[in-house]
Amino acid sequence: MLRRLSLGLVGLSLAAAVAACNSNDSTALNGGLGIGPNFPSLTLYAANSTQNAIGIYPPGTASGSGPAYQIGGSNTTLNGPQYLAFDTSSDLWITNYNTSTGISSIVEIKALATGNVIPFGGFSFSNMGQPRGIALDKTLGTIAVAAVDTTATAPAAPSQIQLFTTGDSGATAPYLAIAGAATGLDVPSGVAYDKNDAIWVTNLQGASVEKFVVPTPSPAPSGSPSPTPTATPTPTPTPIPTATPVGPTPTPAPTAVPGYFDNLAPTTTIAGANTQLINPTGIFIDPNGVIYVSDSGRKAVLVFAASASGNVAPTSQISGALTGFVTPTDVKLDTSGKIYVADSGAGKIFVFAAGASGNVAPVTTYTAPGTLVGIGLAP
Repeated sequence: MLRRLSLGLVGLSLAAAVAACNSNDSTALNGGLGIGPNFPSLTLYAANSTQNAIGIYPPGTASGSGPAYQIGGSNTTLNGPQYLAFDTSSDLWITNYNTSTGISSIVEIKALATGNVIPFGGFSFSNMGQPRGIALDKTLGTIAVAAVDTTATAPAAPSQIQLFTTGDSGATAPYLAIAGAATGLDVPSGVAYDKNDAIWVTNLQGASVEKFVVPTPSPAPSGSPSPTPTATPTPTPTPIPTATPVGPTPTPAPTAVPGYFDNLAPTTTIAGANTQLINPTGIFIDPNGVIYVSDSGRKAVLVFAASASGNVAPTSQISGALTGFVTPTDVKLDTSGKIYVADSGAGKIFVFAAGASGNVAPVTTYTAPGTLVGIGLAP
């Protein structure tokens, strides 16, 4: 039986962050809130964990280029951004964890924002752990976040999927967590929803992909959303200056929820030698249920049939020297089927033609300053 969790608010709440960051910061990228151009659908966003920023690549950005715009600066509270996702309003949700500070958060940035923008909302509390992958269910309005604490001891569950709702920004706890021995979670990294609202998870250390079916959420605890800042539109964002890297490259490790877990077993597990999974990182489920997995250990994107289960071989894969892969960390597809792969080792985002397979070169490559982790395409 899934149970509600009750956790204490600790450290920097996002409401307090908004109040604390209202003053102008001379080191900020834009010195305040910026509203970018009317970024069209399929604008590419990329998390830069060492420069505490999100790079923005509008459609038509030339191959070989870096981001045209950026979200970054002290007002944003970005601190080791990891993975990202969009809600139905095109607001951007970002998981953050910095190993040097130990601070974890989930930050909501308003659609079209650029520069040193104040967060619109989010979550920050004790026992969040280190959040990594994030996915939003646009039907239910729920947020699924992969979190893990490799130092946790029984009865705490080190690996979890924590669930929130977009309408409850500022709540002091997830409304439930999927955790415990029966889940098979082993350092979850990537998270995705399929069209039937099931949650798919990649296990970075477990060399597996798992599917969970959870009940429709009951109303989540009432939270206090962060105040909405008054924005002054600035149609032309300031060009991105050279940023100074901050902090080391993040590695999986947050704080688990001690004593609270629901032993929900996966309905599907893809694992075994035939799968070729080594260190699966990101995951994407296309509208037909086909499963795309970036694997940093295999240096590949593995593609599994929608019906895949057990020790099954991928139906295809993108791998080999021509791909340019070093450490692929995330994968996304656009509406035309083009495949976008974030590679932290190469510091690049590789774009492959729809249906690409084998040892093939990308059709487009974007550069990413700092340490690249997760990517997302604006709806």
